[in-house]
Amino acid sequence: MLNTIDTIDIKRRLLENLRLTMGCVAEACRATCISRSTFYDYCKEDPAFKQAVEDIDEETLDFAEKKLRDHIAKDNVVANIFFLKTKAKRRGYVERQEITGNSGGPLNVTFNVSSEEEQGAVEEV
Repeated sequence: MLNTIDTIDIKRRLLENLRLTMGCVAEACRATCISRSTFYDYCKEDPAFKQAVEDIDEETLDFAEKKLRDHIAKDNVVANIFFLKTKAKRRGYVERQEITGNSGGPLNVTFNVSSEEEQGAVEEV
């Protein structure tokens, strides 16, 4: 059984490795020589540890967002399209899929219902 000082040291090293691996739990656990289940136990049992893990996730997202902005600033078309599709939906930058029937015709849908209650629900649609 590990004593409290050992556990504190393991958690400290684990958080350091989690930061180095940009939040990759499997890699951080391997580098710290603990199992993933131990990691998740720490998260469940220690609110401060869980918060530190969430903070690392946020730092990683901030890093990735900065890299995306860097690419946008360099006129990277793919980065611009990605940004607009994810952040500018309210302005119409979305991809929509149109589902049609055979050869672009109307889509025929058949419902099989087994009760009067289900029949009523289908008729409302």
